[in-house]
Amino acid sequence: MIDLHCHLLAGLDDGPSEISDAIDMARTAIEDGIDCLVCAPHITPGEFENDKKSISQAMSQLRSAIVEHGLPIKLFYGADLRIHDEILSGLQQELLPTINNSRYFLLDCPKCIEDFSSISNILLKCIEKGYVPIIVHPERHKWITEYYPQLLELVDAGAWLQITADSLTGYYGDGAKYWAKRLLTDGYVHVIASGAHSSEKRPPILSEAYERAKKLVGHVEALHLVETRPEAVLNDRAPTTVPMPPALIKLLTLETQQI
Repeated sequence: MIDLHCHLLAGLDDGPSEISDAIDMARTAIEDGIDCLVCAPHITPGEFENDKKSISQAMSQLRSAIVEHGLPIKLFYGADLRIHDEILSGLQQELLPTINNSRYFLLDCPKCIEDFSSISNILLKCIEKGYVPIIVHPERHKWITEYYPQLLELVDAGAWLQITADSLTGYYGDGAKYWAKRLLTDGYVHVIASGAHSSEKRPPILSEAYERAKKLVGHVEALHLVETRPEAVLNDRAPTTVPMPPALIKLLTLETQQI
């Protein structure tokens, strides 16, 4: 399995503070069947002021430690980008990292949103320029209750959705579990990722969520969620060449029939 969203780099955000903690997390991931992992520290203006240089340096240190400990896992890097007005220019100037230098980037929305149209406008501009925003863990935000239709419109326009594995297992409460299941059964989820921050409270584990996804959407789609689409992201494949979530397949079929 491939974990596209994990806070594994030490000392950059609210993930592990020491390399030893990151190594423990990597061991947990390997034991769970994860063989590729994207290190995605927060970049949040005013809180976590990371950049490509700091992330690259931390990656070099962690990769050396991984080799030293003989751990069979491949590491890539991106960032958990908090949305802001200048995110497109930051991507275009290569000041903000995408996932493995691809067109895909992890996009974090604030917990509270008063006007979803501002979010939509920023992301639509990114999509128009060829980027694919992967909106992380929308099921964990209370605004999803009010703005669910608008969120799905963004997916129809080309954004991807990533739910957190622990949301499906109930770690984040009944609300997050409900919306994770609904997004899956409605057919709009592209990826399941751990969003892990530690080896204990929020570990890099996908297997339990994968098993639950199989019961909800079937074996083939569950495999797309943790292997096929994440691999396509790492290889920078065009979204049109990647298996679509069920809802988008239905939408495309309807549009084709109307032509």
